[in-house]
Amino acid sequence: PTHPDELARLPWLSLRTFYRNELSLTHVATGEAQPIVFQPRLSTDSLYALRSAALKGLGICVASAWVLHEDIVKGRLVHLVPEWQAAALPMYLLYPAARFHPARLRKFAALMRELIPTALAVATRKQ
Repeated sequence: PTHPDELARLPWLSLRTFYRNELSLTHVATGEAQPIVFQPRLSTDSLYALRSAALKGLGICVASAWVLHEDIVKGRLVHLVPEWQAAALPMYLLYPAARFHPARLRKFAALMRELIPTALAVATRKQ
């Protein structure tokens, strides 16, 4: 496939918490958005199960770059439409509600906000 609209006909693996049976891909250079509606062959809430199913050849998927990067670099998976990408998946840091939070928790949360984007970028550039 060269365009996202060709992807809908392929067997899909779905990350049900975000891409249950539809998603939108955006062209990196032009900003064009292309919605894709699909009927998944397999649906999971685990990025690792999604990766494993893709490696077994069960279908195509959209997943976080840091999970699939090494497999793409080593040729175990193929990035079908590299000039298109899905919106980034959210990441959450959860802790109990409280009137006051310890300084170490506030510092940890600030550190994660600062370091996680860089760590993910480095992880996808490796190899």
